[in-house]
Amino acid sequence: MTGEELLVERDGPVLRVTLNRPDHLNAVTASVLDGVTEAVSQAAADQAIRVLVLTGAGRAFCSGADLAGPSGGDSTLHSANRAVLALRELGKPVVAAVNGLAAGVGCSLALAGDLVMARNSAYFLLAFVNIGLMPDGGATMLVPAAIGRARAMRMALLAERIPAAQAADWGLISHVVDDDSYDDEEVAAVVGKLVQGPPLAYAETKRAINATTIDNLLAAIDRETAGQADLLRSQDVAEGVAAFPGPPAAQVQRLLGDAEPVRYRAGDGGPVARRKYRRLGRAGRVFVGVRWTIEPDLSRHRRRWCRTCAAPSAHRWGTQYCP
Repeated sequence: MTGEELLVERDGPVLRVTLNRPDHLNAVTASVLDGVTEAVSQAAADQAIRVLVLTGAGRAFCSGADLAGPSGGDSTLHSANRAVLALRELGKPVVAAVNGLAAGVGCSLALAGDLVMARNSAYFLLAFVNIGLMPDGGATMLVPAAIGRARAMRMALLAERIPAAQAADWGLISHVVDDDSYDDEEVAAVVGKLVQGPPLAYAETKRAINATTIDNLLAAIDRETAGQADLLRSQDVAEGVAAFPGPPAAQVQRLLGDAEPVRYRAGDGGPVARRKYRRLGRAGRVFVGVRWTIEPDLSRHRRRWCRTCAAPSAHRWGTQYCP
């Protein structure tokens, strides 16, 4: 697939695949991910292609799934899984040239590469919990296989940014490169060395190491898919995605793709419950009060939503009481 949002360029024995949505920090849609899978298939079928390079345009590698973009007729989650599995199964070296932020499924795409070369200014982030989701795209296997359970839990549960230098120290990536010499020297040198190497030995080596370290990747993806399907129907996600621009109904449904639509209690998005809140006054006294909580109505399009609490922007209690 070649197009505005995904560039697939052949340079002799190298196939370069570039996520090309710089205005969206290369957030991916289902169609972009399907294009990555097609490019991997192209590399597998062409004996003259020796190395595949996956990178991003602009200042980010990939910021994850696009919550505001079109689903492309299929679930973004399933498309991401296919792309990650295709990268793993390709019997040729895959170099992930991480030029900036690699978050969410973007982190999974990077770690599906055999060699991960990151700019010094890049960082890795599993921020799924920030919107009530769990890591997917094989991250629950790829990350702990590289850095161990404790650090994987740290990334997944705390959503910490892991700078490239720290990622290299942990063993999450293979190379960290100075920004100035990133493209022209370091990445080109590694790719050039791989091009000159023995393709059959590369294929067997990759197959053996993957069998030892991430042989259960497909089982991990199945667990992620089942867990994510349940979470996508939860209230936590409805509240989490409300922090992003656009109507929540469209955001959640784009993540679900062809799956069953999310359903919540009937209503017009008005108050549905009262909940106590506590805050500390300037004099050190604790004030206890009551405010309304909002359960968003995903059956109706709303033009304006409070990015903090998912309520209509003109909610009665004022922004000072948003959690």
